[in-house]
Amino acid sequence: MFISILTLLLLSYTFNFDFRGENLNAQRFILEKTEFNMYTEKYGSDPSQEGDLFLPQGKPLAMLCLFHGGFWLMPYGRDQMTEVAQNLARQGFAVWNVEYRRIGAEGGAWPGTFDDVIASINHIQYLYKTYQIPSDTKVVLIGHSAGGQLAIWAGKQNELDKSVHATLQVKPDLIVGLAPVIDLTKTFKEQLGRQSVLHLLKGTPDDIPERYTLYDPTKFAPIRIPQLIIHGKDDDVLPVQWSRDYAALSQSAGAEIELIDIAGGGHMDFIDPDSEAIAVMTDFLINRFSNAQRKK
Repeated sequence: MFISILTLLLLSYTFNFDFRGENLNAQRFILEKTEFNMYTEKYGSDPSQEGDLFLPQGKPLAMLCLFHGGFWLMPYGRDQMTEVAQNLARQGFAVWNVEYRRIGAEGGAWPGTFDDVIASINHIQYLYKTYQIPSDTKVVLIGHSAGGQLAIWAGKQNELDKSVHATLQVKPDLIVGLAPVIDLTKTFKEQLGRQSVLHLLKGTPDDIPERYTLYDPTKFAPIRIPQLIIHGKDDDVLPVQWSRDYAALSQSAGAEIELIDIAGGGHMDFIDPDSEAIAVMTDFLINRFSNAQRKK
């Protein structure tokens, strides 16, 4: 009887469910380094307009907003980044792992995919208030592959006088591109991702050059927000040279950008929480934001 009662007490502590609303589910996880809560939040009415918020104990080092890859296509989803998000939460970061409407789903591609990026980032303001996250917590936009293009594009939005999309109300402190789709024109010409760029922007570079100018990072560079680009040297999906060219272009235009090549790194290393690529990114973030907190 004593063992049974003790077991029930331990289970009630380890798996503590807290429902705060019809759109919000929470579960508590006990992990090796720290404890975090996970909440699923809606930022819009569409089934894809939601994300998972991972909150560590205490003041977060920063708020990391993750955008998954998959060439903007269904059925690839945010579950690709779940283990990475959990790993980052263990290190003391708040993580907002975002889903968005994709090619093949209603409302996906231009402009809906990009509308969702803006809306999901703006939703961070609501998350701060709802979960009592300190308002001075820095925001980092992180994207893998196609999500890298979305993160870098979002980083440009504060600089624009007008846009077909809503105003970005949050100013990111840092943009991180993980093997990003950095050159939409080359991606189109190489017909990568089942011609996903054609379907994303709904036209060719010759048909809608002005749209490529607005959404292709190599065309709207530089951006004023600091950037970190990490790319595996053995990436057989997107050439590392494209990231090198983008970094050189940005630096020549005066942007603050750092490029890290991962020896032997492949394209999908960035969804593996135990990979060297994720370790490099995590170390960079911990160093940047733990030092920032110590200076306060």
